[in-house]
Amino acid sequence: MGTRVIFFDELNTGHILIAADDKSIVIPKVKGSMIGGLWDSKSDTRHLFVVYDASFAHTYVLYTKSIDGPFAVFIGSTKLPSGFRPLDLNDGVLICLVQ
Repeated sequence: MGTRVIFFDELNTGHILIAADDKSIVIPKVKGSMIGGLWDSKSDTRHLFVVYDASFAHTYVLYTKSIDGPFAVFIGSTKLPSGFRPLDLNDGVLICLVQ
């Protein structure tokens, strides 16, 4: 699939840039002030990603092969304990740094 980048525009809308296709798709249900995003680092689960703010981590699956082209599906949200910041996503497990 190549290089994929999660980014947020000036309206705080989440996007995924798929460099191989030179396309950008919108990440659904991104609200509030997102701090960042992480791709799953394990090769079997590279289609998983999270975007997060200070309070929640929101989990998604990226589908790259469909009749309508690539799209992301919202899976669910997880409340982050106070002071926790996501550091890595590995095989579906979110690893956080305690500040």
